[in-house]
Amino acid sequence: MGFSATYYNRYTYDILVSPNASVSNVLGFGIGRTNSGSLENRGWEFTLDHRNSIGSFNYFMAANFSIVNNEVLDLGIANIVQPNGMVGNGSNLFVGYPIGPYYGYISDGLYVDAADVDNYTKTSNQSAINPSPKPGDVKYKDISGPDGVPDGVVNAAYDRTIIGSTIPKYSYGLSLGGSFRDFSINALVQAVSGVQGRLTNHAGHAFFTNDGNVQRWQMEERWTEANPNPDAKYPRFELVPNSGTPNTVLSDYWVLDASYIKLRNIQLSYALSAAAVKRVGLANLRFNLSAENLLTLSNYREGWDPEINAGFINYYPIMANYTFGVTAGF
Repeated sequence: MGFSATYYNRYTYDILVSPNASVSNVLGFGIGRTNSGSLENRGWEFTLDHRNSIGSFNYFMAANFSIVNNEVLDLGIANIVQPNGMVGNGSNLFVGYPIGPYYGYISDGLYVDAADVDNYTKTSNQSAINPSPKPGDVKYKDISGPDGVPDGVVNAAYDRTIIGSTIPKYSYGLSLGGSFRDFSINALVQAVSGVQGRLTNHAGHAFFTNDGNVQRWQMEERWTEANPNPDAKYPRFELVPNSGTPNTVLSDYWVLDASYIKLRNIQLSYALSAAAVKRVGLANLRFNLSAENLLTLSNYREGWDPEINAGFINYYPIMANYTFGVTAGF
């Protein structure tokens, strides 16, 4: 049996970054990317392996586990202090956070009915995101304001925050195998957790670009007048243009848990004994059966792969493959 533990801290500098649009507004022209960014990846990697034999049965196990903390340290020319105090380009790069995070609003369920709309908008906050909400629309929380505290208004300047990461924090792997006489089997399991995903455009929204595309989960889990569930997984149905609607802006309502466990491949083989193949004039003969992408366990939307964040057009599912082969030696 073997075990190892490794701590790593990798510093990367001269990363290409571009400034926030506000810089261009001041200077009157666009600014190209510059090598002014730096980030750090630090964490742990653990491995464990074991081999043993019990009579004619031989087996092995190899497992690995890693933890990564990704953090942007500096953006150089893109070090722009946003109205909410965060430093970054205002969209997907912020100092002190992982690279490429989800930056959006915090949802507060769905409006149940007209009375809920009236109460929430008049006594709680006025939303610049959705000034005229309807029952079944997404509520957005007022989390800050010019003075650093909620100000009764939900807007892009003060009420967006980091709501998820596209980089898995934890990664796991397990390789298993064994042999008994003329049979052998091998399998590889891989998993990640601490990561979020998002389905956009046709993949995430019904009636996108005003077409008739509707998925089963959207139909079955949506808000309706007959079932005004404030925790419904999809808001009221509406036509969604290319520019989106107040309900489709980036918020934690649309960010999904992209953790998964996958059986990447499994292989089964059988080798005929030397005596058997000799009778047919061969030196060896082996039959192989393998399957790839056989099983995925996740809480992602049905029919979509948590490894792929897509907007439907660029999406191609990871296919399961089955292969049978024969290897002969003369």
